[in-house]
Amino acid sequence: MGPSATYESGHFYFAQTGHSHFAATLPCHVLTWEGTEPTIRSVLGSDMRHRPNQVSSPIRTRLKEARVARFATLDTENIPHVVPVCFLYDGSVFYTAVDKKPKRLAPERLARVRHIRAMPQVALLIDEYYEEWRRLWFVLVRGTAKLIPKSATRERARVIRQLRKKYQQYAAGMLPDDAPIIRITPKRIAFWGKF
Repeated sequence: MGPSATYESGHFYFAQTGHSHFAATLPCHVLTWEGTEPTIRSVLGSDMRHRPNQVSSPIRTRLKEARVARFATLDTENIPHVVPVCFLYDGSVFYTAVDKKPKRLAPERLARVRHIRAMPQVALLIDEYYEEWRRLWFVLVRGTAKLIPKSATRERARVIRQLRKKYQQYAAGMLPDDAPIIRITPKRIAFWGKF
Protein backbone atom coordinates (compact mmCIF):
# COMPACT_ATOMS: atom_id res chain seq x y z
CA MET A 1 0.00 0.00 0.00
CA GLY A 2 1.36 3.44 -0.90
CA PRO A 3 1.64 6.50 1.32
CA SER A 4 -1.43 8.53 2.30
CA ALA A 5 -1.61 12.14 3.39
CA THR A 6 -3.81 14.20 5.67
CA TYR A 7 -3.75 17.95 6.12
CA GLU A 8 -3.79 19.68 9.48
CA SER A 9 -2.79 23.16 10.61
CA GLY A 10 -1.00 24.10 7.41
CA HIS A 11 1.01 20.88 7.08
CA PHE A 12 0.63 17.57 5.27
CA TYR A 13 1.13 14.47 7.43
CA PHE A 14 2.19 11.39 5.50
CA ALA A 15 1.64 7.81 6.60
CA GLN A 16 2.67 4.51 5.07
CA THR A 17 1.67 1.06 6.26
CA GLY A 18 4.20 -0.19 8.80
CA HIS A 19 5.85 3.21 9.20
CA SER A 20 5.34 6.01 11.70
CA HIS A 21 3.81 9.36 10.75
CA PHE A 22 6.03 12.26 9.83
CA ALA A 23 5.22 15.86 9.07
CA ALA A 24 6.28 18.03 6.16
CA THR A 25 7.88 21.21 7.45
CA LEU A 26 6.21 23.48 4.91
CA PRO A 27 2.64 23.72 3.68
CA CYS A 28 1.77 22.13 0.35
CA HIS A 29 -0.93 23.58 -1.88
CA VAL A 30 -2.35 22.58 -5.22
CA LEU A 31 -4.05 24.85 -7.70
CA THR A 32 -7.82 24.41 -7.94
CA TRP A 33 -10.64 26.43 -9.47
CA GLU A 34 -11.70 27.74 -6.11
CA GLY A 35 -8.19 29.07 -5.53
CA THR A 36 -5.43 27.64 -3.41
CA GLU A 37 -6.56 24.75 -1.22
CA PRO A 38 -4.63 22.05 0.60
CA THR A 39 -6.13 19.30 -1.57
CA ILE A 40 -4.99 17.69 -4.78
CA ARG A 41 -7.33 18.33 -7.70
CA SER A 42 -7.00 18.67 -11.43
CA VAL A 43 -7.86 21.60 -13.66
CA LEU A 44 -8.36 21.55 -17.39
CA GLY A 45 -5.60 22.91 -19.58
CA SER A 46 -7.96 25.10 -21.57
CA ASP A 47 -9.21 26.70 -18.36
CA MET A 48 -5.66 27.23 -17.09
CA ARG A 49 -4.88 29.03 -20.32
CA HIS A 50 -7.88 31.34 -20.05
CA ARG A 51 -7.53 31.98 -16.32
CA PRO A 52 -3.78 32.42 -15.71
CA ASN A 53 -4.41 34.46 -12.56
CA GLN A 54 -5.30 31.22 -10.76
CA VAL A 55 -1.56 31.15 -10.00
CA SER A 56 -0.81 33.73 -7.31
CA SER A 57 1.36 36.74 -8.08
CA PRO A 58 4.30 35.56 -5.90
CA ILE A 59 4.33 32.18 -7.67
CA ARG A 60 4.10 33.82 -11.12
CA THR A 61 7.09 35.99 -10.15
CA ARG A 62 9.14 32.93 -9.10
CA LEU A 63 8.23 31.13 -12.33
CA LYS A 64 9.27 34.10 -14.45
CA GLU A 65 12.55 34.58 -12.58
CA ALA A 66 13.62 30.92 -12.27
CA ARG A 67 16.52 30.01 -14.54
CA VAL A 68 16.20 26.25 -15.02
CA ALA A 69 13.52 23.55 -14.99
CA ARG A 70 13.49 19.77 -15.34
CA PHE A 71 11.44 18.61 -18.33
CA ALA A 72 10.05 15.06 -18.12
CA THR A 73 8.67 13.11 -21.06
CA LEU A 74 7.66 9.49 -21.63
CA ASP A 75 8.70 7.25 -24.46
CA THR A 76 6.31 4.83 -26.19
CA GLU A 77 7.02 2.21 -23.50
CA ASN A 78 6.24 4.70 -20.69
CA ILE A 79 9.89 4.98 -19.69
CA PRO A 80 10.57 8.47 -18.29
CA HIS A 81 13.21 10.79 -19.69
CA VAL A 82 14.22 13.97 -17.81
CA VAL A 83 16.44 16.81 -18.98
CA PRO A 84 17.27 20.24 -17.53
CA VAL A 85 15.99 23.05 -19.74
CA CYS A 86 15.90 26.80 -20.01
CA PHE A 87 12.30 27.93 -20.14
CA LEU A 88 9.87 30.80 -20.37
CA TYR A 89 6.58 31.30 -18.52
CA ASP A 90 4.27 33.87 -20.09
CA GLY A 91 1.67 33.82 -17.31
CA SER A 92 -0.38 31.18 -19.09
CA VAL A 93 1.79 28.54 -20.75
CA PHE A 94 5.45 27.46 -20.63
CA TYR A 95 7.95 27.32 -23.48
CA THR A 96 11.31 25.67 -23.91
CA ALA A 97 13.55 25.57 -26.98
CA VAL A 98 16.06 23.17 -28.45
CA ASP A 99 19.08 25.46 -28.48
CA LYS A 100 22.59 25.16 -29.94
CA LYS A 101 24.29 23.59 -26.93
CA PRO A 102 26.27 20.58 -28.22
CA LYS A 103 24.09 17.51 -28.76
CA ARG A 104 24.78 14.12 -30.28
CA LEU A 105 21.66 14.15 -32.45
CA ALA A 106 19.86 16.53 -34.77
CA PRO A 107 17.10 18.47 -32.94
CA GLU A 108 14.24 16.50 -34.51
CA ARG A 109 15.84 13.22 -33.32
CA LEU A 110 16.28 14.24 -29.68
CA ALA A 111 14.38 12.08 -27.20
CA ARG A 112 12.22 14.94 -25.86
CA VAL A 113 11.08 15.87 -29.38
CA ARG A 114 10.33 12.28 -30.40
CA HIS A 115 8.55 11.62 -27.11
CA ILE A 116 6.15 14.57 -27.24
CA ARG A 117 5.21 13.70 -30.82
CA ALA A 118 4.26 10.19 -29.70
CA MET A 119 2.97 10.96 -26.20
CA PRO A 120 2.36 14.64 -25.37
CA GLN A 121 1.80 14.18 -21.61
CA VAL A 122 4.72 15.87 -19.81
CA ALA A 123 5.83 17.34 -16.51
CA LEU A 124 7.94 20.41 -15.79
CA LEU A 125 9.54 20.87 -12.37
CA ILE A 126 10.82 24.28 -11.31
CA ASP A 127 12.48 24.46 -7.91
CA GLU A 128 15.14 26.12 -5.83
CA TYR A 129 17.34 24.44 -3.24
CA TYR A 130 18.78 26.07 -0.14
CA GLU A 131 20.69 24.54 2.75
CA GLU A 132 18.19 26.42 4.93
CA TRP A 133 15.23 24.14 4.21
CA ARG A 134 12.65 26.70 5.29
CA ARG A 135 13.45 28.51 2.03
CA LEU A 136 12.85 25.50 -0.25
CA TRP A 137 10.09 25.65 -2.88
CA PHE A 138 8.94 23.88 -6.00
CA VAL A 139 6.30 24.16 -8.67
CA LEU A 140 5.26 21.01 -10.54
CA VAL A 141 3.46 21.49 -13.85
CA ARG A 142 1.67 18.59 -15.48
CA GLY A 143 0.26 19.11 -18.92
CA THR A 144 0.65 18.53 -22.63
CA ALA A 145 3.50 19.55 -24.90
CA LYS A 146 3.48 20.40 -28.58
CA LEU A 147 6.08 21.60 -31.05
CA ILE A 148 5.10 25.02 -32.35
CA PRO A 149 4.86 24.73 -36.14
CA LYS A 150 7.06 26.93 -38.33
CA SER A 151 3.84 28.45 -39.72
CA ALA A 152 3.06 30.02 -36.30
CA THR A 153 5.50 32.83 -37.08
CA ARG A 154 4.12 35.39 -34.62
CA GLU A 155 4.10 33.05 -31.64
CA ARG A 156 7.56 31.71 -32.50
CA ALA A 157 9.00 35.21 -32.93
CA ARG A 158 7.51 36.38 -29.61
CA VAL A 159 8.84 33.35 -27.70
CA ILE A 160 12.32 33.54 -29.23
CA ARG A 161 12.48 37.27 -28.47
CA GLN A 162 11.48 36.68 -24.82
CA LEU A 163 13.88 33.75 -24.39
CA ARG A 164 16.73 35.87 -25.75
CA LYS A 165 15.80 38.62 -23.33
CA LYS A 166 15.84 36.20 -20.39
CA TYR A 167 19.06 34.33 -21.29
CA GLN A 168 22.10 36.28 -22.48
CA GLN A 169 23.54 33.13 -24.08
CA TYR A 170 20.48 32.97 -26.34
CA ALA A 171 20.91 36.62 -27.24
CA ALA A 172 24.55 35.88 -28.09
CA GLY A 173 23.58 33.32 -30.74
CA MET A 174 22.76 30.08 -28.92
CA LEU A 175 19.10 30.27 -29.99
CA PRO A 176 18.67 30.45 -33.77
CA ASP A 177 15.49 31.81 -35.38
CA ASP A 178 14.54 28.34 -36.63
CA ALA A 179 15.05 26.54 -33.29
CA PRO A 180 12.38 23.99 -32.37
CA ILE A 181 10.09 25.53 -29.73
CA ILE A 182 7.99 23.40 -27.38
CA ARG A 183 4.81 24.80 -25.81
CA ILE A 184 3.70 23.22 -22.53
CA THR A 185 0.05 23.81 -21.69
CA PRO A 186 -0.65 23.14 -17.99
CA LYS A 187 -3.45 20.85 -16.91
CA ARG A 188 -2.47 20.95 -13.27
CA ILE A 189 0.00 23.02 -11.29
CA ALA A 190 1.08 21.94 -7.81
CA PHE A 191 3.32 24.04 -5.60
CA TRP A 192 5.01 23.69 -2.24
CA GLY A 193 6.96 26.04 -0.01
CA LYS A 194 6.84 29.66 1.03
CA PHE A 195 6.08 32.10 -1.76
